[in-house]
Amino acid sequence: MTKSKGIDIIIEPFIIKESSPSVQFFIPTNGENPIIFGITEQLLENETIYLGNLSPSRYHGTPIERELLRQSEKIIDWLQKMEYVGF
Repeated sequence: MTKSKGIDIIIEPFIIKESSPSVQFFIPTNGENPIIFGITEQLLENETIYLGNLSPSRYHGTPIERELLRQSEKIIDWLQKMEYVGF
């Protein structure tokens, strides 16, 4: 996340593929524990056009899901240390 002209923006890398896992989470402002909502799939048409998300992800209940959640917890911890809050 960065700021452009005082406005918060999120920049994501461009990935060419049919779908990409997406972990949704929320970091509250009051110091409570963050909430991970789950993993969905970002669906892409022609490998480039975003069509929306599919839930549950095809990775649900797999070792890949567990690894995505493990890495997400590290990212959330890093974001909290930067005092980031929100979705």
